[in-house]
Amino acid sequence: MGLMTDDGTARAIAWLSTWDSHGVHRTATAGDEAGADWLTAEVGRLGAAPTVELYALDRLDPVASYLEGTVNLVGLAALARTDRGE
Repeated sequence: MGLMTDDGTARAIAWLSTWDSHGVHRTATAGDEAGADWLTAEVGRLGAAPTVELYALDRLDPVASYLEGTVNLVGLAALARTDRGE
């Protein structure tokens, strides 16, 4: 099955490429805010009346973290890898 090149596919590719161009979409990042602003504008262009609900949150921005021992673990809060110096 080859890549479809109809108008709908082209629009979807353009839409997703634009969305992806905003960068990381992690909550409360610049990419998240850029994506929200863009999506709000897209909704308006489609004729709907977008609404935005703002809220405060506390988010942990992890810095480099590690555990030392027999096996060293290097990574961020949700991501880790074993590093045995090999």
